[in-house]
Amino acid sequence: MVRWMLGALLAAAVSIAGCEWNEYEVELRPAGDALTRDLTAWRDSANKSAPPGEEPSGVRELRAAELKRIAKAYDQKTLVAENKKHRFSGTFCGKLPNDLGGSGTFTRYASPLGDLCVYLERVRGSDDLVGDLDARRAALDRVFDIVIGWLVRELKDDPVAPKLHAWLDGPVRRDAANLLVDVWSTMAAHRNGAAPMEEFGHLELGSLAAAEQDLCARLAQYLVDHDYLAPAEAPLVARAFGESFAHGNQTKLLEIGRKLAMGKLAIEEPAALDRVVALLGDRRRVEASMREFMRTTPEYAEAVRRAKQRAAEHNTSDNVSPEDAFLELLHRATLPPDAVAPRDRLRMKLHVPIEPLATNGDWDAEAKVVSWARPIDPAAAERAGMPLQLYASWTEPNEAAQIRQFGQVILRGAPLAKYAFWHRCLSDDERRVWDGFLTQLRPGEDMQAKIEAFRFHADAGRKDGDLAQVAREALLEALGKQGIR
Repeated sequence: MVRWMLGALLAAAVSIAGCEWNEYEVELRPAGDALTRDLTAWRDSANKSAPPGEEPSGVRELRAAELKRIAKAYDQKTLVAENKKHRFSGTFCGKLPNDLGGSGTFTRYASPLGDLCVYLERVRGSDDLVGDLDARRAALDRVFDIVIGWLVRELKDDPVAPKLHAWLDGPVRRDAANLLVDVWSTMAAHRNGAAPMEEFGHLELGSLAAAEQDLCARLAQYLVDHDYLAPAEAPLVARAFGESFAHGNQTKLLEIGRKLAMGKLAIEEPAALDRVVALLGDRRRVEASMREFMRTTPEYAEAVRRAKQRAAEHNTSDNVSPEDAFLELLHRATLPPDAVAPRDRLRMKLHVPIEPLATNGDWDAEAKVVSWARPIDPAAAERAGMPLQLYASWTEPNEAAQIRQFGQVILRGAPLAKYAFWHRCLSDDERRVWDGFLTQLRPGEDMQAKIEAFRFHADAGRKDGDLAQVAREALLEALGKQGIR
């Protein structure tokens, strides 16, 4: 049974993975209130026949549907490839094009003293995280319904069946759901970091990315805390799974399962589990029985319906196996679309004139570039995964205006960001009043005292908590540091 499920998961991984992925290179340049965006895109693939010392890759054009979608985003009607790579370019104000799959914006909060600029972009994924988690929970529950239903049918009147049923339907189902949330939340925590989770595929601890190490540690801790695994037994359990999966030898795995079940079900006599062990030990019988049971499920009926529909539309085979239906359900419950497939690759550069106040990219002070290199969900993923969020914010002081007003540049960085954002909060009338007040001030003419005394008409008499407080504090602190009175 375990081998059947593991085989289904591996088959799902292989069917999804293939050996090709999309490559995207994006360059962003601010242009006033707009952002110029240049995208170069192509498809790459593993090429094992590459000469020694050369990168095993093969460049080819993007698939027609992907090219069409990107061209529409840029309103580009002519598609010309250079070395099988297509380039798209455009200048966008406010909302960015949906070229990669997602949503992005560039906003400039302008003020006479300088601007705050904010770039935000969600690349693929879904914002409906609750819906995604609910769908996984529902699929996981159906996996348990099927497995429990099959066991009930096979064990029939066996005395141990009620205890086994109650254990699987209660604690095991709940623990599986908790593990699912652990996987989901760990992926969310690491999704947008500087070292994002890479593809699964290595089992050696030293080769795992930080997120994968966190996930393995969390899962291991849960299994230990809930008495499924003792740390000292981990190597034996790993060997048992390996032998079951690679060679079909389930002897050690069943012995570990017998020991676990005896403790969980409070069974003192090992012979009470003999029938269960014998049932699960006959791999061919288990596989045949599971296939027969799956044919009675709505999941199989739906898989057959979709296969026939595809066959009619694309002139393909309408064959679908019970394993296909089960692995699809298992995949929906456990594997995000980016867990096993070669993920598309994104390299993005944002040219900015000054070091960002906040970003999850890498800042190159010499090149004045923020860069990101991230794996992203496959373009053809059947369902969305965790969104990849990119962001950067920076300020651009109006040096000429500040020198004219204060004799030198006093607002940069975070204080300017606070001031520019506040300035955009004002109504047109309030903005005219404030800007008019500020332009009348001159260094050496009690500038600080006049700023301290300023209140909008509606806030006259208030000492603090008024509309102008943010601007007063930012300016007074900056003036004080420069010794300007």
